[in-house]
Amino acid sequence: MKNVSWILALAIGLVAGFFLRGAVDFGGRPPGRQAPVAQRPAPPREDPRAVYRVPVAGSPVKGPADALVTIVESSDFECPYCKRVQPTLKQVAEAFPGKVRFVFKHNPLPFHARAVPAAIATEEARAQGGEAKFWAMHDALFAAPSLDAASIEKAAADVGLDVAKVREAIAANRHRDRIEADQKLVQSIGAPATPTFFVNGRKLAGAQPFEAFRALVEEELRKAEAIARDVPAAEVYEKIMSRASAAPVMVPGAAQPGAAAAPAAPAQ
Repeated sequence: MKNVSWILALAIGLVAGFFLRGAVDFGGRPPGRQAPVAQRPAPPREDPRAVYRVPVAGSPVKGPADALVTIVESSDFECPYCKRVQPTLKQVAEAFPGKVRFVFKHNPLPFHARAVPAAIATEEARAQGGEAKFWAMHDALFAAPSLDAASIEKAAADVGLDVAKVREAIAANRHRDRIEADQKLVQSIGAPATPTFFVNGRKLAGAQPFEAFRALVEEELRKAEAIARDVPAAEVYEKIMSRASAAPVMVPGAAQPGAAAAPAAPAQ
C-alpha cells in the first residue's frame, strides 16, 4: 500500500510539473496558442516625389540657359560609379537636345585620396578658362586611367591648361572653399553618396541606366512646360526651386511584409 501511495505521489508530481512548465513557456496561456505579434512600425522613408532646393549660381553649367530641365550632378572624380554613368549623361543630352542643361557639384568622398586633387584641378581649369575648360577637364579626368599626379597633369596639358598653375593649386589646396560648399549643400539634402543627381530638384541616386533618366526627365519636362506658360523658360528652374525643400523629406514607411495588422483604435 505504501508503494502504491509513493507511485501515485510521483505521478501527481510529474503531471503538475508538466503543467507548470507549460504555464512558464507560454506565459500563462494554454499550450498551443501563440502570443499575438505586435507590429513594429516601419522606419520612415524618403519621399520619392520630393523636390529639393539645389541652387546653381556659382557652379559650372553646360547647356542652354533656357533649358526646361536642369540636371545637377553631385560627383567624385575617383568614384567608379560616377565614371560609369558619364556615357549615360551624354545619351541624355543627345535624347533631349536644347531641353536639358547640366550643373556640377563636388562631393569628393573622404576615402578617395585622389578625389580632392582632381576636384581642385577642375576648379583651377575653370579659373584659367571658364566653364568650357572646367567641362573639358571634367571629361578628361573621368576618361583618365588613374588620378595620380602625372595623370592629372597630363589631362591638364591635353585640355590646354597651364600645368604649373594646376600643380600649384593642388599643392596650396586652392578652391577648397568652393568644393566644401558644394559638399555641405548636397549632404544637407540627403545626398552623401556619389553619384547623386537632381533632375529639376528630384533626386536620382546612383549610376542609373538611361531609361531611369529618360523617364524622370520626361516627367519633369511635362511639368516644366506647364510652368513655362506663365514664366519665361529661363526662369522655370528658379520657380521650381522657390517651392523646393532644403532638407530631406520623409514619409511614413510602408507596412512590413507579413506583419500582423495593428489593432484598430477604439472609437472616440
